[in-house]
Amino acid sequence: MAINRVRQTGSAFTAWQFTGSAAAANPNFILCQEVSHRAPQPIAQPVEIHPLNYLRPTEIVVPRAISHGEITLTLMESFNKTIFDQLGLGYAENTIHDLADFFNWMMTNPTAVGADGSKIELIRVIRDPNPTGGYRKKRFAGARIIDIRDDETTTVDSTVNPLQITVWYTKLEVVAGTVGNSTTDSDLLPAGNTVKDAPWGI
Repeated sequence: MAINRVRQTGSAFTAWQFTGSAAAANPNFILCQEVSHRAPQPIAQPVEIHPLNYLRPTEIVVPRAISHGEITLTLMESFNKTIFDQLGLGYAENTIHDLADFFNWMMTNPTAVGADGSKIELIRVIRDPNPTGGYRKKRFAGARIIDIRDDETTTVDSTVNPLQITVWYTKLEVVAGTVGNSTTDSDLLPAGNTVKDAPWGI
């Protein structure tokens, strides 16, 4: 039997786990059909050092700092839940009606935080396509929902209503214990896994 060495992204080999509070059980996104990820970019453009009397550049200067990463999730609108209630963040249903309500909840609800103080925990699960394989997990630290597009365009031939959620994060971490052939869910967020950033040299 052939063994796959490449990662298969679709066909349920990639899953996203999400929670907004310690009480939640990291459910998979319900009705999430597409995830787009833009990795952090350099905070500034590289600079070429090219003295007048040289045929080629003598040095390339690159920034050490990077900006945030961005994840865009496309969910299908549920019949009986608004997109805000589909998130399952712990607030009562039908209490968050727009972005103003949502941002106010984020600012005033200090218990709905992740392990590093972020308002959500977002984890990507990459499953091994081989029958005896396990999976690996990556955690998007410092994640914040920065936009929820509760938009709609309806025509006579419309079938579903895709809605988008945009998340920014500060750092990508490997969840401890999930590299290689991990086969248990108990290592999802082990104690002490979070790494705090500090200024250089401190």
